[in-house]
Amino acid sequence: MAASAVQEVIGTVRGRYFILTRQELDADTAREWGAVNEIVPTDTLLARAREIAEGLAKLPRLTTRYTGSR
Repeated sequence: MAASAVQEVIGTVRGRYFILTRQELDADTAREWGAVNEIVPTDTLLARAREIAEGLAKLPRLTTRYTGSR
């Protein structure tokens, strides 16, 4: 993720801190700050990703176009 995108998602101060210190953002904090929508166990990650992708694929094209998705 580009530095500007990180700052846009988690805020300028938080983003700069993590970029400059090169610290990792743990999953719970990332969710709390809005950087991720949900946390899933590794063994169910691919199935959940496919579930989300299938749901998105069923949406009308205009829906994804106006939300910035491609």
